[in-house]
Amino acid sequence: MGKNGILAIIALLALIAGAILFLVREYQGGPKINLRPYQALGAVTAEETAKLLGNRGSIAVIAEDFGRYNMAWVKVQMSAFRSTLQKNGIALTKIEKVIDPQLSEGQGQTFTAEVLLRLIQNNPQVSGVVIFASLPDFSGQDLAQLKQHGKRIVVVSKTTVGYRTLFESGAIHLAIVARAEARVPSEKKRRTPRELFNDEYIVVTGANLTDLPP
Repeated sequence: MGKNGILAIIALLALIAGAILFLVREYQGGPKINLRPYQALGAVTAEETAKLLGNRGSIAVIAEDFGRYNMAWVKVQMSAFRSTLQKNGIALTKIEKVIDPQLSEGQGQTFTAEVLLRLIQNNPQVSGVVIFASLPDFSGQDLAQLKQHGKRIVVVSKTTVGYRTLFESGAIHLAIVARAEARVPSEKKRRTPRELFNDEYIVVTGANLTDLPP
């Protein structure tokens, strides 16, 4: 092979290496998603929690642990939640991690009524608990104990099965759930976290149970 042939191969290899490097840099984080709605969800959840508690006191949190799955939206959501809590006078004193067995391969504790009740018993100083997970089943005795403890319970979840009963029994006090149908986003370029939140979620309390999605 002549000198020109060798140079051509070197140039081709350099071109291929450059293309591979570009692709790695472009896609190493996986498909890019819009994180602002998750940031808005965290911020508004904190605002509504602070409002429920009169902008004072402390809370504990139950949140799903995704293990080896590095979810960027979880970090953004929790960061906004923490910072907004602090701005509104609420301290975050404890985070209890629970798992979805389908994602975590069974490593960790699943979310049960016992986990929630134990968290409340071990942290009597907190004014409330914010739950970033679907609620487990509760027995009549579980509901009675929750009501007796008197903690404000906030839940952020995609499901709403049984929530009406939980509200009526006084077991939960505020739920942030997905709308039955998301709103068409506004064409405004600059939108507040509350506006982004309102596109996809609603805040439900005992006063507006009729708005709870089926």
